[in-house]
Amino acid sequence: MAMVSMKMDKEEAKELTSPEPGDMPEYPYGLELRLDDKALAKLGLSQPPAVGTQLTISARITVTSASSYQTQGGEAEASSCWQITDMEIGSGASSSADAAAKLYPSAS
Repeated sequence: MAMVSMKMDKEEAKELTSPEPGDMPEYPYGLELRLDDKALAKLGLSQPPAVGTQLTISARITVTSASSYQTQGGEAEASSCWQITDMEIGSGASSSADAAAKLYPSAS
C-alpha cells in the first residue's frame, strides 16, 4: 500500500482550531476532577452519579507548587498546583448554617 498524506485539509483544521460556541469550554483548564471506580468507592459511591447531578465537595489540599513569571513583552502570570489529599461529598444543596458549622465547629 502506498503512503497516504495524513495532513488535515482546511476544513478539518478549522474544526480543531475554531470550536462552535456550544463546544467551547465553560471553565478554565484544570478545574475538572476525574474519579475512577476506586476513588468513587472510597467516597461511598458504588456507581458514578448521573450526568448533570450537582454535588457539593469539601476537600483538603496541599499546595505542591507555586510560580510567578513574566515573559519578554508579556504580562506577569502566576500559577499554583494543588493536590487534593482528602475529600468528602454531599448533596448539591447545603444551608449556610451547615457550611458555618463545618468551617467553625467550636462556634456551634
